Amino acid sequence: MTSNNKIIIALIFAMVCNYAAKAQDQWMLHMPTLHQSYINPAHQLKNKFEVSLPSFAFDFNTGGINLKDGISKNNDGVNIIDLKKIVGSLQDNHPFNGNFTVNTIDIGFKLKSLSIYAGHNVQSQTSFVLDKELANLLVNGNAPYIGKTIDLDIIGASSTYQQFYVGASKQIGKLAIGAKVKYVNGWYDVRSESSKISLTTAEDYYQIKLVNDIRLQSSGAISYNGDIDSISLNTDFTNAGFFTGNSGFALDLGLSYQVTKNLSIMASATDLGSIEWFDKAKTFTNNKTTSLNGINIKSIIDGEETEDIADSLKGAFDLVQTNGSYSVPLNAQINAGVIYVSQGYTLSAVYNTQAYVDHNKYSLSFQASKQIGKALGLGLSYSIKNNDYNNIGFLAHLSLGPVNIFAVTQNIFSALDSRKISGVNGRLGLSLAFGRPKALPVVTEE
Repeated sequence: MTSNNKIIIALIFAMVCNYAAKAQDQWMLHMPTLHQSYINPAHQLKNKFEVSLPSFAFDFNTGGINLKDGISKNNDGVNIIDLKKIVGSLQDNHPFNGNFTVNTIDIGFKLKSLSIYAGHNVQSQTSFVLDKELANLLVNGNAPYIGKTIDLDIIGASSTYQQFYVGASKQIGKLAIGAKVKYVNGWYDVRSESSKISLTTAEDYYQIKLVNDIRLQSSGAISYNGDIDSISLNTDFTNAGFFTGNSGFALDLGLSYQVTKNLSIMASATDLGSIEWFDKAKTFTNNKTTSLNGINIKSIIDGEETEDIADSLKGAFDLVQTNGSYSVPLNAQINAGVIYVSQGYTLSAVYNTQAYVDHNKYSLSFQASKQIGKALGLGLSYSIKNNDYNNIGFLAHLSLGPVNIFAVTQNIFSALDSRKISGVNGRLGLSLAFGRPKALPVVTEE
């Protein structure tokens, strides 16, 4: 069996969408630049005019898996991966998330108690839920399931789109309220939100019965010409064109309240909206019931079975294609936090939850930073994300006249030992600020 067929079989069962990646921006609370409006549109600018130049953010999370548990060195010092140990550490429905954002430009103006801003970004978001039984099947084959029926879920989504937005924030006494309106233009999308495979392995001769209820949707991401061998993923995003026929709108809402001179609280909801996918929008379905004799799935994946048996298994997953648009909600986020500032120190705690396909991802972040002189700010953070508790981060901010340079990560240990990665993220960028006040004003009752 060729290596290409092995990949196709794995794709049939795993439906692991292409890795891409938007990082949550809880860390922006400690950055005295425009970026704080990403998490809360009620943010008031501290300067009369601010320009954010391109910045890059990424966030990949494996749902708490520590890869070191499944990697060891042999006598020759070579790393060996034990897939059985890694599969054993999975949750029953294990979430994986990967996001990437490029903020191309943001411009902000401050007119007394009113802040106005506009900008553009490109986001790519991927999420899939790996069924533990499916992972067991791929690693161990169907021999452990003789005489049993297992139900496998195939859930995942990946979208790439751009946003153009305008927003404003108004300070009213101790209260600041803000809103941001976004036009969303989509480039690529692929998803499977309600697909299931029921697999029964008979006690005699490994006879397999497959009952499929598969539904996939794609806009510009999948090419299919009638059989599973012809399916391909489009990874060349440059062919989409800058503007496409895929469009939608979204809204960010936020508020902050100055409880005391040093203490404030905030809450926001972002990406409340949806996108309609029109360009090359297709739906693929498979509702077949198929019986196959004498198949060990692991042997097929390992290339030990004949081509005829592998072809029979692939034939069970041929798809029916129909054309037509579909609508998808954006991955909305809700944030709530508390910030304390005193004598150059900033302390904060922020809760975030983000909606993904079939599950919500949450995180709780604690941060402490210190302004060192007029130019340098340094800080540390600790974050809890779903079942992952090993996230210690670092942030740095440098002001050189009107130029602000910053770098942030919420998991510095991942850079030290790749085997320990259960999640990795960061943001890097710079901005320009003009008309900076000599001292930050104290908000009082009007």
